[in-house]
Amino acid sequence: MPTKVIFKPAATRLFKKIPRKHREQIAAKIDLLAKDPNAAGEEYIRNSNGVYRVREGAYRIAYVKQSGKIIIVHIGNRKEIYRVLRNAGYIR
Repeated sequence: MPTKVIFKPAATRLFKKIPRKHREQIAAKIDLLAKDPNAAGEEYIRNSNGVYRVREGAYRIAYVKQSGKIIIVHIGNRKEIYRVLRNAGYIR
């Protein structure tokens, strides 16, 4: 049974700004993540408050698991996502 995926408003805005080709690949990865996080290649982000990430090319999908739901907190380029997560308080 797929897990429910919820986007934070900021993650939705960032997702819409990504080029269409990459957006389709990221959407496919999110669908896979909802079905089976291990198959999607999830990894725990060290020094974080329960934040996981999944890679898709040069992009990263950062999310939190809460009671059977996946809450996507940020989607962005690999060069900037960790800085943004640190500034938002997700990473110590």
